Amino acid sequence: MTTTLDYYTNITSSEVVSGITSTDWFNLIGDNEYRDTIQDLRNGYGDKTTVKHKLPCVTYNYNFTSTRRNANVCGSTGLFFIDIDDSTFNPSILDSEKVYAYYKSLGGNGYHIIVKVADIPTDSYKSTCGQIVSELGIENYVDINAAKLSQPTVLSYDRNIFLNEDSYTFSATTEVIKSAPSSIGILKQKEHIVKELGAESDNLNRLNFNNISAYDIKSDYVVDWGNIKFIESFIPYNKVTNGYRASSMMAYAVN
Repeated sequence: MTTTLDYYTNITSSEVVSGITSTDWFNLIGDNEYRDTIQDLRNGYGDKTTVKHKLPCVTYNYNFTSTRRNANVCGSTGLFFIDIDDSTFNPSILDSEKVYAYYKSLGGNGYHIIVKVADIPTDSYKSTCGQIVSELGIENYVDINAAKLSQPTVLSYDRNIFLNEDSYTFSATTEVIKSAPSSIGILKQKEHIVKELGAESDNLNRLNFNNISAYDIKSDYVVDWGNIKFIESFIPYNKVTNGYRASSMMAYAVN
C-alpha cells in the first residue's frame, strides 16, 4: 500500500510544502542524511529540541488543505499513527499481521507504530484510536488523550524499520462518546503542594491548570459536569492591589 502524506519543512511550520509517498518516507527512515545527528542525540550529544526543528516531518493521519489545522482536513490518508514514549515497550508483543510499520522514535527510547485503517471521520478519531490500541493490546503504553488528528511526526532513523505491505486494515468506529458513566473514569488521588502559581503534582514540577490529568481515561469521552465539559482554570499573574481583592477573586472564580 502506498499513500501520499503531507510533507512539512520542519515541526514549527504548519504549511504543507508537498506530498511524499509513505514508501518514500519509510525509505528515508531506513537511511537519511540526518542519521549521524540522530545517533549522536541518542548517545546523549546535542539538544533534542534543536535537532527536531531541523528535521522534516509528515502527518500520518490526515491530509490538509494548505496548512495543518483541524479545520483544514480534506481527507484521511488511510493510515493511523501511534506514538509510544515508553522505554519498556518491546515491539515483539505486537501482532505483526496487524501492523503496517514500526520504527524507533527520534530519541530512540520509544516507537512509532503505523497501521492501515479505513477512512476515519474526524469526530470519531479518538474513539477509533482507543479501538485500535485495544485490539493491538497496547493500552498500557499509549496515552490516548495525547493523540491528535493533526499530529506532525518528525523524521527518525531506524535501519531495521519493520514493514508489512500486506498488513490488516482496521475499521474506523463511528462512535462519538460525549460523556461517560462514572465507572469508566477513576479519579486518581494525588498529593498537591500549593505553590505561588498553580500546584506542584507528584513532585514533578508540573503546574496544573486543568483537571483532565486527574482521570485514568479508559475510552474516548469527555468528563462532563453539567454543561461544563472539563474544568480548566487560569492563574492571575498580576498583583492584586489593595481594595480589589474581592473583584479579582470573583473574576478568577468564574473564569
